[in-house]
Amino acid sequence: MASASPIRIDRENPGDAACPADPAWVRWLTRPADPENEAIRPELTRLLYTNRSSVLFATLCLLMVLGCYGFYFDWRVPAVLVTLFIPAAVLRYRMIGYAERVDSPTRLLAASLYWSIIVGAICGEGARTGEPLLMILSGLVIVAVGFGGAYNNAGAPRFATLQTILFITPYTLFAGLSGMPGMPVILLQLPLWLIGIVMMIFNMHRTHAQLIRAENKAQHLAFHDSLTSLPNRAQFMNQLSNECTRVARPGGRTSYVLYLDLDGFKPVNDTYGHTTGDDLLRAVAERLSAPLRPGDLLGRLGGDEFAVILRDTNAAQAAAVGESLIAAARAPFHLEDRPPITIGVSIGGVALAPSSDVRHTLHVADTMLYAAKRAGKGTLRLADAA
Repeated sequence: MASASPIRIDRENPGDAACPADPAWVRWLTRPADPENEAIRPELTRLLYTNRSSVLFATLCLLMVLGCYGFYFDWRVPAVLVTLFIPAAVLRYRMIGYAERVDSPTRLLAASLYWSIIVGAICGEGARTGEPLLMILSGLVIVAVGFGGAYNNAGAPRFATLQTILFITPYTLFAGLSGMPGMPVILLQLPLWLIGIVMMIFNMHRTHAQLIRAENKAQHLAFHDSLTSLPNRAQFMNQLSNECTRVARPGGRTSYVLYLDLDGFKPVNDTYGHTTGDDLLRAVAERLSAPLRPGDLLGRLGGDEFAVILRDTNAAQAAAVGESLIAAARAPFHLEDRPPITIGVSIGGVALAPSSDVRHTLHVADTMLYAAKRAGKGTLRLADAA
C-alpha cells in the first residue's frame, strides 16, 4: 500500500501569540508592527536573543570612554558609572543566547532597558563634561551602539525604538547644551536622527517578518500535503518515529497507528473527474479529523490513503475511534453541483510496543488494512502489537 502524510489535530485558537503571563508592558514592547504578524511574534521576539558579540563590542568601547574620563580628568564619576555599568553589561550578555531556555522575554527586556539607561548615561556624561576628547569618543560610541541596537532588536520595533531614544537623547541634549560654539545645531538634528533610525527599525522589522513568513510557508509546504493541508509522509514518519521512542521509555503508555483506505473513491474519480475527486478528498480530511482528540495525528499518505497516530490509547479506545472514523466516512458527502456521494473507509491498525520500529509498525498496520478489505470493506482490524 502507498504511504501518506500526517496532520496534527489542533483545535486551539492561538489568539495573541505573546505569553499571557507576560506583563502588559512586555506584550506592548514586543507587539509586531503589523497585526497580521501576531502569529509569528515568538519568532520575531527570538531575534532579540542574538548577537552577543555586539554587547562585547559595546562594553569595550564604553569602558574605553570611562577609562579616558578617569585617566585624564576625574576618576570619581566614572567609578560610579563603572559600578552601575558592569552589572548591566553582565546581565545583558547573559540573557542573550537563552532563547531556547526561557518562556518569556521579560528578564531580557528588563536587563536591556537597564543597559540602555546606563549606556545613555555614560555617553551623556561624556558630552556633559564639554571635553572634546570625551565628547568625540562618546559620540562615536553612541552612534555605533545605537545603530547596532536598532538592527539587532528590530524584531520588536517598539522596544528597539525606546532603546534608541534612551541611547541617543542624553548625549544629544548634553552636547547641544554644552556651550561649545555651534553645538546647539545637534539639538535640531535629534528628531531627524530618531526619525531616520526608527524608519530603519521598522524597515528591518518588515524584512524579518517577510523572511520568517516565507520560511514558515516553505516548511509547511515541505511537511504538509498541498491538497488537504494534512502533514505529509515525511512529517508523519518523523512523528511516528518520535512516538515509537516515547512508547519505549519506562512508563510510556501504549499508542496505536491506524492505516485508512477509502472504499469507492476510484469510481467517483472516474465518474465526476479529478476536480470532484480533489474536493472529496478535502472533505474527507475535514470529516476524519472530527472524531480525533487533541494531540492525535491525522495524515494523508497519498491518493486515497490516510494514517492516524492515537496517542496514549488502549485497545478499546482505539477501536472506538476507528469505528467513529468509519461512521464519519460512511455518511454522504454533499459537494457543490454534485448529487450526494457515498463512500466508505477500511481501517487496519496496530499497537506500538516498546520494541516497535517505524517500518515494521507500518507493515503490520498495512497487513491489517488488507485484512479489513478482505472482510468486506468498511471494517476495522486491529493487531495487538507491532
